[in-house]
Amino acid sequence: MKYNLIAAAVNVSRAYEVAKIGNLKVKLIACSNPELIITERDLELLNNFYGFEPVDDPDIFMEVFISHDDLVSTINPSNRFETIDQVNARIAAADFMQIKVDRKLNSICRTLLKTAVQKLQFGLNDVLKIMDITEAIAMLSHSTEIFPEHIAEAIHYRSIKL
Repeated sequence: MKYNLIAAAVNVSRAYEVAKIGNLKVKLIACSNPELIITERDLELLNNFYGFEPVDDPDIFMEVFISHDDLVSTINPSNRFETIDQVNARIAAADFMQIKVDRKLNSICRTLLKTAVQKLQFGLNDVLKIMDITEAIAMLSHSTEIFPEHIAEAIHYRSIKL
């Protein structure tokens, strides 16, 4: 049986892609919106669906914005959405290309990262993980350079703290 991804879970799917290509660890966190009640069982279902192992020191924090009803739709087959096999094929293609990303940041990327460090009070460990995540995102984009959108996405994955 193939499982499919619903639009509400696209962000988790993207985090899955980035984690797989970059050998990074993901921790799913329930959304704090009271209208989207996420139970521990719901998080467990998503973790199992994507194959995320429990970790104490995650590289990527992903807040889950998905209702229980949408979660049930996510793990039920449907031809309307991308399958996990399609996501894995995209990861395999990026991995096969073995793109070497130049980690040198241009001035815009440096400014973006510096602002995030100041505003979000990131430490050195956070910056190092952001760079690892950024590299994985660039690889998925088939880019040898790091662009501001790569940094911004990586910052997003580290901005949620427990």
